[in-house]
Amino acid sequence: MQHVRHVAFLLVAGLLSGPVAAQGASCRYYGREIQSAIKQHVQALRAVELETIDRIAGLDTRPYEFLVAQARNAAGIIADQKGLADEDALRRCRNYVRPVRHICAAAATMLVKLIEEQIAGATLVSTRRSYSDSMPHCERSMGFTELRTAFRSVD
Repeated sequence: MQHVRHVAFLLVAGLLSGPVAAQGASCRYYGREIQSAIKQHVQALRAVELETIDRIAGLDTRPYEFLVAQARNAAGIIADQKGLADEDALRRCRNYVRPVRHICAAAATMLVKLIEEQIAGATLVSTRRSYSDSMPHCERSMGFTELRTAFRSVD
């Protein structure tokens, strides 16, 4: 009888250690996982934003092309296709999992666009609005306080 219980226990333990448990871990700990994966790149975006604002004010001498290249680099890492696909797969989770990578990728894309518009000579209010709507959500997901810059103030 004890042998039967031992075999049943091993069978149940084997089932729980398979894909079901792995799926639960991904759903449960995604917030921490995504923070460790992209937090430094979101911080890099914030630094580029501040440097670009300083450049506009004449306080930074780095060319816009350098700044947009830095923003593109961070955006490319955040908007990693495999990472975005993995995040899409979290729709299977029982509880809602916030699409942090998608939110931060959208913000990164808008920052790149803002700098490109600055290079062209004019930033559009619609781009600034999109950026000012998306970046604070990304920052909060990373545990950062929201920056207040000219790119985020929409007249």
